[in-house]
Amino acid sequence: MSNPEGFQPKRILGERKKEEPPRGEAERNFRVIQGGLARHEKRTPIVTIGDAKIEEEKTFTKEEVLKIIEQVAEAEGFKKEDLETEKEYYDKNGNLIKLYIQVKPGKTKGIGWDNIFYTYMIKGRHGEIGGGIVTLISRVFKRGQGKGEVLKAGIVAEYKNGQWKLSPGNILPEAGKVTPME
Repeated sequence: MSNPEGFQPKRILGERKKEEPPRGEAERNFRVIQGGLARHEKRTPIVTIGDAKIEEEKTFTKEEVLKIIEQVAEAEGFKKEDLETEKEYYDKNGNLIKLYIQVKPGKTKGIGWDNIFYTYMIKGRHGEIGGGIVTLISRVFKRGQGKGEVLKAGIVAEYKNGQWKLSPGNILPEAGKVTPME
């Protein structure tokens, strides 16, 4: 029997084809295990946005963003242990484009809020999840479960000229008159 020119068997008996993860997937999965599960106790939903277009010169890892959020949260009276990852969004190359960190609900009820979230988004257009003209971290106070009703919000960190500018406690003026629930 002759082997036709160019014919290559797909598998040799007993050999398994190794599936290579998409570029950036292995590193992202490692970061999730290392940063998400070990640091935050629950399984975090991870979403890949295929049409995201990052417009920032530098991208940030989840760990880098968490350090900034932890600094702001501590300045606002929370501890690292009070934070948990809610949801992560990555582009098709494995770059973090959006991150939701929630203050554990038991820590917010005592100060009158149902939910407090810190949200990171990198500058750019990110399809279905929106986008921004600057890279920033905002803090949102919500009433109710799920999407809830946004009561107050403010930009608490902004990346400009190659460095983060932190503004703990910042509240947008139009939201400043809303008070916590009794």
